Amino acid sequence: KPAVSSVMKHPTPETIESADVIFLALPHTQSAAYMPNAVKKAPLVVDLSADYRFSSYKLYEEIYGVKHTDPERVLDTPYGLPEINREDVKGASVIANPGCYATATILALYPLVDAGLIDGRVFVDAKSGISGAGKKLGDAYLFINCNENLTPYNVNKHRHMGEIVEFLKTTTGSFWDKLVFCPQLLPLYRGMMICAYTDLSKKMSDGDVRAIYEKYYSGEPFIDIKAPGVYPQISDVAGTNNCSIGIELSSDGESVTVMCAIDNLVKGASGQAVQNMNIALGLDETQGLV
Repeated sequence: KPAVSSVMKHPTPETIESADVIFLALPHTQSAAYMPNAVKKAPLVVDLSADYRFSSYKLYEEIYGVKHTDPERVLDTPYGLPEINREDVKGASVIANPGCYATATILALYPLVDAGLIDGRVFVDAKSGISGAGKKLGDAYLFINCNENLTPYNVNKHRHMGEIVEFLKTTTGSFWDKLVFCPQLLPLYRGMMICAYTDLSKKMSDGDVRAIYEKYYSGEPFIDIKAPGVYPQISDVAGTNNCSIGIELSSDGESVTVMCAIDNLVKGASGQAVQNMNIALGLDETQGLV
């Protein structure tokens, strides 16, 4: 008797079969073609592409350079970052799973943005393993070019920038777009580290800033705020849905560095999709993830 009784098929937008939950793990610009039929076949659809991450389909079209084929659904689709948007995810029928860089950057910055403590530009140094680029072929992703190398790409042009800025604007009600973003390719299969640097709107102590993060993320099962002087590492989170955050103030208390490590394939993609499913269906949020 075979261990698996189901036969895997490659569906078209018209041949999606009925299910309890459908995960659309398709390239950006392709999920929208599947969504109208998917929502008829399952009470919950979690989309891992960027097609429903924006509150405005026009902004999506501007960033991705294509016409959105399902624009009416965009406005009503919650952005599935549970630590911030949990109430919107509960009971949702369609959820937009965030991008990996966006997940790490927003989780690192949100408590400061929400408290109105960022003054001026935010500089984000973002490093990802090569799996963050998906399975596409190209010279930059060949072993001989990646190994023992560190490669910046799409500096201040990465599409996740728009996702980060738009979410911070719409959720905090403030005009926030002073982001300098430098993504870099690490010679690792998986894992991501972002380091965000910014001036503070007022002088603060390490304890004050740390208290803001600990209060905001209190009780979050996947957030780990590191102790003073302890910094996150990619090896801490690889293969998990965890997010490890470190905080370090400048000696004068006027600026801060926030570090955030996640697994780009788990908290940055599939794990967060499962977390969103659990919340939407009223299950234990950690089910299947710990």
